[in-house]
Amino acid sequence: MPIMIEEMQAEVTPERQENPAASAAPAPDARQAAEAVEATLRELALRDERRQRWQAD
Repeated sequence: MPIMIEEMQAEVTPERQENPAASAAPAPDARQAAEAVEATLRELALRDERRQRWQAD
């Protein structure tokens, strides 16, 4: 299944939490930043894997 070039060039955005208001206490900025970094790294790894599969085809 070929990967669309537009999808590969799309802006990387972190995954959204399903219900951010579920926790009673607000999350510290450092934790939110760490979660955003982790989500971005997962997205980049996924896109890199897709790119490698696309190039292998």
